[in-house]
Amino acid sequence: MGKIRYIAMLSHQPDAIADFYKGYFDMRELGRSPEGNVSLTDGYMNLTVFNLHARLREFEPRLAVGMNHLGIEVDSIEETVARYLKFNPNGLVVKEPGGIHYGEVRIHDPEFMPISLSEKAFGVPAGEQQMPKLLHIALNAFFPTPVMITRATKVTTA
Repeated sequence: MGKIRYIAMLSHQPDAIADFYKGYFDMRELGRSPEGNVSLTDGYMNLTVFNLHARLREFEPRLAVGMNHLGIEVDSIEETVARYLKFNPNGLVVKEPGGIHYGEVRIHDPEFMPISLSEKAFGVPAGEQQMPKLLHIALNAFFPTPVMITRATKVTTA
């Protein structure tokens, strides 16, 4: 079973973003990287704010400020990747560095939205896990198709 446990954002000012989430949403810091990335937690979810710099291109093909990708904790990366490749035989599977700032593997949904996978709860300590404070996430489609747009805008009445 998969659980959304990680959200990655890109920012030119990760310290200010981290201070905002710590100050207004009672999140605490999990850690920082030498590149200026900051990972926070609410006790359930890891919110990582990546410092938007040129070297980030090594891991992130999209460098727009804001939400970048999700992370899902899975029981088995191997089984999840096998199901993913059965669904999409040409699917892209990329190794990630792991730790608190990344998952272990990255796959992509049908709109090429990156999804990090981890068997390790993205660094949120097991003894501290609590109910998530974040209860809603909305994402934009990266490559929306006309069929998807038509389905999304079609309104039905009872």
